[in-house]
Amino acid sequence: RHWICFDGPVDAIWIENMNTVLDDNKLLCLVNGERIKIPDTISIMFEVQDLRVASPATVSRCGMVYMEPYYLDGGWFPLAKSFSEDLAKQNFPRWNHDRFVEVLKQIINPTVEFIRKECSEYIVTLDSQLVMSLCKLMQAYIHNWSEEDDGDNVETEAEALGGEVVNIGRRRISKPSATTADDRSLFDKFFIMSYIWSLGGNIADASRQKMDAFMQGQIHKVFPDSKFPSQGSCYTYVVHKGGNTFVPWDYKVPDFRYFANKA
Repeated sequence: RHWICFDGPVDAIWIENMNTVLDDNKLLCLVNGERIKIPDTISIMFEVQDLRVASPATVSRCGMVYMEPYYLDGGWFPLAKSFSEDLAKQNFPRWNHDRFVEVLKQIINPTVEFIRKECSEYIVTLDSQLVMSLCKLMQAYIHNWSEEDDGDNVETEAEALGGEVVNIGRRRISKPSATTADDRSLFDKFFIMSYIWSLGGNIADASRQKMDAFMQGQIHKVFPDSKFPSQGSCYTYVVHKGGNTFVPWDYKVPDFRYFANKA
């Protein structure tokens, strides 16, 4: 048996076109007049947030299971734990399952509660969506662990484009000294970046300042050894892997002047 899962909001137009598929004859009628018979071995499931635009004709053709998010056993945690366990089973390089689950338990619930009570979002989200965004970002950071993308060679890249870098000294104020990065420490720093841009990335401008202050407090509480900067917004920093520290985003962007006629 095969399942087709539609996960997302219900649209009034396309859901009505599914009525014939949901009938006993399972016949999909396309716009060009073509009709496709859906085999009995295929079942269709809709995972939706609400049924505001669904007609009674559509609803009557489906079996309904309604469940509030907070009734789910564990909420977001089983999803995140399963995600992390899968990466660990795949021997994903440098993935620390125990540490990942440990910090999730400490930082997610207070942050989600703060978002729901004190902040507004650009796009309405579920708790599980925010946490899975964190997981995916974390996976991407770990995947690129060995990539040389700290921004240390931006002058060479700029000159290759036919220009020159200016005000290097001002940009280099925050350059870290070369150190050997500890895996646990760098893992935590990647988690911090994932935390900021998943749970804090969808916050509306009107709420961003208080969200920024809250996240700074949580970061210093859960990661006291991370040396996360206390000055400025947490949105303005990025991990420098070679130095095992945080630097401003503009560290990667030198002041640049382009000469169109330069050979």
